[in-house]
Amino acid sequence: MPLPTALLAVALQVQLSTPAAKPGDTIAVTIRDPAHDGGADIGSGHTAPMVSSLGGVSVPCYPAGPPGAWYAIHGVPVSAPAGRRDITVGAGGIVLRTPLERSGSDVGVLRTDSRVTPDVLSSVGSGTAAPEVWQGGIEILPVAPEEQRLTFVKKRRYLTDRLPRKKDRALKAALRSETGVRRWRDAFLWPVHGRTVANFGVKRVYNLGLRESWHKGLDLSVPWGTPVVAAASGTVALTGTYGANGRIVVLDHGHGVVTFYGHLSRIVVERGRSVSAGQVVGRVGSTGLSTAPHLHWGVYVHGVAVRPDDWTIRVPVGTVP
Repeated sequence: MPLPTALLAVALQVQLSTPAAKPGDTIAVTIRDPAHDGGADIGSGHTAPMVSSLGGVSVPCYPAGPPGAWYAIHGVPVSAPAGRRDITVGAGGIVLRTPLERSGSDVGVLRTDSRVTPDVLSSVGSGTAAPEVWQGGIEILPVAPEEQRLTFVKKRRYLTDRLPRKKDRALKAALRSETGVRRWRDAFLWPVHGRTVANFGVKRVYNLGLRESWHKGLDLSVPWGTPVVAAASGTVALTGTYGANGRIVVLDHGHGVVTFYGHLSRIVVERGRSVSAGQVVGRVGSTGLSTAPHLHWGVYVHGVAVRPDDWTIRVPVGTVP
């Protein structure tokens, strides 16, 4: 059940989609201003963009249909430890980021988030910053991850190395795409229909512990050359060959939602092009760090990987302009 609505002095009502979540879950925050007069103000006359923060990771809020209604979505990182996390909602143009993961170069660093582009800010308003107006919390539940041990022959071990800096930055930027037009409406399509051979959240150990990583998507086993379709309408944010991921396509669906398609044998779309839900974007292959033909499919919310199959059942927020 959703948490009780909180009504504060600034007349904003905030509701969470769930009181508790697991790593990989998507959390929706809905905000309503019952005193909205039909203008562009956000609660009590604030005209600054709304931001929602989960455990110190802040994301923009977007209009959710009727005047005075807003929403934000948060992804719970696959490596998030169990425990309570604060959620705050406020008005202000500065978005700050401190990751929830156990480790990361940004831990403890507060900075203006460059992912919030001018078109995003124009879509949610602009003005003078205001303090947080609502604070609540959510419980992150403990999960015992499945572990998978993999060994690759020497000639393929280079694929476990980190990407060159330029490519690493390009991939991270694409997965954190933040555009102000929402292209997704209904539940996502499955990009292929096949057997799941690796679940989201598996902890992978390579070559007797030389490297460990979290599996941030689903591996779907299908024959080589099977068409891969876009899970939702969007824009091609990135294509190319990226180390262990092989040939990839990244689609930006707007409002911080991105999908990832990896290990492709062929890419049939170009960066910057618009695609429709169900449109073919590539063909299944076994490029990169792969032992057999399959598709690695990922869904990212503001740069955080979440469980893709949840999005095939329903999207976290249904009403949009």
